[in-house]
Amino acid sequence: MEVQVESYSAHHVEANVLDADKNPVWKAIGFYGWADAANKNLSWELMRKLLEQCELPAIVFGDFNEIHYSDEKDGGY
Repeated sequence: MEVQVESYSAHHVEANVLDADKNPVWKAIGFYGWADAANKNLSWELMRKLLEQCELPAIVFGDFNEIHYSDEKDGGY
């Protein structure tokens, strides 16, 4: 299996996973969401942009820095 990085930033890595003939089969997106609550919209804008451009099946994984309830948060601000 071969992986080809397509784009990256401080908040994501986007890569195509290639088959034996080096054809893109699916996309892997590693994601790190903005931790600051004031910038949460930037996380979702980036995710939306990455997925809108995606023409392959994709898996998204990582740390979205999102919580449902305040008691899930431990430490930090």
